[in-house]
Amino acid sequence: MGTFVTKLKQETQMVIDIIGQRTQEMAAIDPKAMQPARQQTEDAYVKLAGIINAHAICEEAGGESPYDACIDTINADIDYYVSKVFNKEKGKDEPEPEPTPEPEPEPEPTPVTPE
Repeated sequence: MGTFVTKLKQETQMVIDIIGQRTQEMAAIDPKAMQPARQQTEDAYVKLAGIINAHAICEEAGGESPYDACIDTINADIDYYVSKVFNKEKGKDEPEPEPTPEPEPEPEPTPVTPE
């Protein structure tokens, strides 16, 4: 059991060191240097979205397309990054959800009088 624990400690320390190194490397990157890469990624996404949407429209049958699952997955990923990742990068907290309106009370029932 002792060698297992020793090996586990060594491997854990190696992971901690690698994560620390990656954090230092990421901190050294100038955010402005990332802008061209982000723009290229955005351009590629727009082209890909156009192609997927074109295929989805062409192959749509009965209101459904074989690309619906793909589109839903991409949209979910975008929603995640916009709401969680990009807000944290800018130092913002998660946006507060819109308050749900109070339901209208139902009117008092009118008693039925026998005639």
